[in-house]
Amino acid sequence: MTGEAGMFLEKYGPWALVIGGSEGIGSAFSRKLAERGLNLVLVARKPGPLEESAAVIRNLGVQVRTLSTDVSKPREALAAVREITDGLEIGFMLYMAGANLTRGVFPDVDLELARKVVAMNVDGQMEFTHHYAGLMRARGKGGIVLVGSLAGNVGSPMIAHYSASKAFSRIFSEAIWFELRPFGVDVLHLNINFTATPAMVRLGWDVSTAEDPEDVAEEGIQHIADGPVWVVGGKANQDEALRRTAHMPRSEAVASVVLPPRK
Repeated sequence: MTGEAGMFLEKYGPWALVIGGSEGIGSAFSRKLAERGLNLVLVARKPGPLEESAAVIRNLGVQVRTLSTDVSKPREALAAVREITDGLEIGFMLYMAGANLTRGVFPDVDLELARKVVAMNVDGQMEFTHHYAGLMRARGKGGIVLVGSLAGNVGSPMIAHYSASKAFSRIFSEAIWFELRPFGVDVLHLNINFTATPAMVRLGWDVSTAEDPEDVAEEGIQHIADGPVWVVGGKANQDEALRRTAHMPRSEAVASVVLPPRK
C-alpha cells in the first residue's frame, strides 16, 4: 500500500480499536479505517449488529475481531477487551460509545440510566485512554479519537447529565492532546452535531435533515491530526459551537438549546 493510505497505515496501524463499532458513525468509521488497510477490533453491546458490521468489514480484506460487552461498566469492559488486544499493536482508538439513554428534568430522569451515560462518557473514556495511550506513547505513534457533541458546549436542559459528560470529554481531550503530542500520538475530540444514526431513529427523532454518518466518519478521519477539537459539519456548526461556548449571559446560551419533551 502506497501514498496517503500507506502513510495512514504506518502512522495508525496495524490494528484499530473501535468502541461502539456496531452501527452508525462507529460502523462507518470502521469501514473507512479498513479501506485504509487497518485491521479492526470492534466492541459494542449488541452482538447482532456487531457481527453484521464485522462481516461487511471482513469483505474489505482485513482481519476483524469482535467483542460484545457493556461499556457502562468500564473497568470490566477494558479487562475483557484487553484479553483480545494485549497481543496486538493497537495504533488507533476510536471511542464512540456514550449515546444518551434518557431525557427530562433531571430529578425525574431514571438515575440508573443517567449513571450509565456518565460511566460511558467519563469513566470509559478515561479507562480506555489511559491504557491504550500509554502503549501508543511507548511506540512513538498512534491516534485517539474521542467523540463528543455540541451538547457539551453548553449546559443543555433535559439532557443535563449527557451534556456535562460530553463537556468532560472535550476538556479531557484538550489536555491529553497537549500531553501526548510530543510523543507522536494524535488526540482529537470529534465534536458532532445531530446525525442520522440508528440510535436517533430509536429515540423517535426525525433525521431527514441530520448529517450522514458516512460524511461524519470521513471528516473525522481527515482531521485526526488537527486536534485537539474538530467540529464536524462546516462553518455553521463551528460557529454554533463557539456561540454555545462563549455566549454571554449564560442564561441566554442555556435557554437557546432547550430540547422539546420526549414524545
